[in-house]
Amino acid sequence: VAAGAGAGAWEIQEERVRQERATAEAARLRADEIRAVLAAPDAVLRTEGVAGGGRVTVVASASRDRAVAVLAGLAEPGPGRAYQLWLLDGTGASSSGVLRAGETTTTMLIDGVRGKSRFGVTEEPAGGSAQPTTTPVVLMPVT
Repeated sequence: VAAGAGAGAWEIQEERVRQERATAEAARLRADEIRAVLAAPDAVLRTEGVAGGGRVTVVASASRDRAVAVLAGLAEPGPGRAYQLWLLDGTGASSSGVLRAGETTTTMLIDGVRGKSRFGVTEEPAGGSAQPTTTPVVLMPVT
């Protein structure tokens, strides 16, 4: 019985180690992707303060078709609300990600910036919206 319990504990520990390694590898890959955008020769940096507090910074690279958005210290959205990121062009807006409800600081890697003219952040219901439903807290050129 003791040997069986020991083997079971060993397997649980091995699974934890595998999960931690996978998490570390995913974080390393994400950091490499962010560095590639920041180092791109055509990278464009934009930053704006947000009414109510905080700052939004976006570094976009059309050649990589990606951007890195950093939201820092934004005012906490209302109960059941979350910040949602958008890329906009002449035909409308497409979601680039939704923060968890109440989250006010994040770094996000965004795909599909080529051909987009603006980047915006709105406060939406937790889980996000199909299209922006509020006035953006920030709206800036993306490239």
